[in-house]
Amino acid sequence: MSSAAGVKRTRNVLASLAAARPVVSTAWVDKCAAAGKDVDATPFLVRDKKAEKQFGFNMAESLGACVQLPCRSAVRCLTRRRLVTAAAASRRKKLLEDHVLYVLPGSDAVCDMLAAVAPLAGARVASTLSEDVTLVLGTAGAADAARRRALAAGKTVREPEFLLTALMQQRLPR
Repeated sequence: MSSAAGVKRTRNVLASLAAARPVVSTAWVDKCAAAGKDVDATPFLVRDKKAEKQFGFNMAESLGACVQLPCRSAVRCLTRRRLVTAAAASRRKKLLEDHVLYVLPGSDAVCDMLAAVAPLAGARVASTLSEDVTLVLGTAGAADAARRRALAAGKTVREPEFLLTALMQQRLPR
């Protein structure tokens, strides 16, 4: 759920996008409660043209069509102060379904947050650099020895912006 503040790349918004679940405004919860039943979430999809331009994505295109979510679920999520999302319409393949993510030791909190969100997009997170790792994230502060091991293993070390952008756009850059 989001307020009028717009779309920010917070953990909750990224988790929603990773799970291919649209972010809806608080007005959706109000409308659902007032109607006493499920209401179409489509008109309540959060749009933030400025953020969409800044981060190079289109919320509607990234998520596809919205569908309804039972009102009771929305209220339960709201009372727990969690992000309220509308259910995804399709059972399409998840963005990171075929990927194994490894975060280099010493990387920043953004990498740690992405490692927590990546499973929602289908990724498996590895605790060690292994042969099956397909995505390696690291920042300039990551341990040099770990970075060298990843590069020696033929892995490309990506900055967190790579995965942030992929989650926002719902596509991996080639």
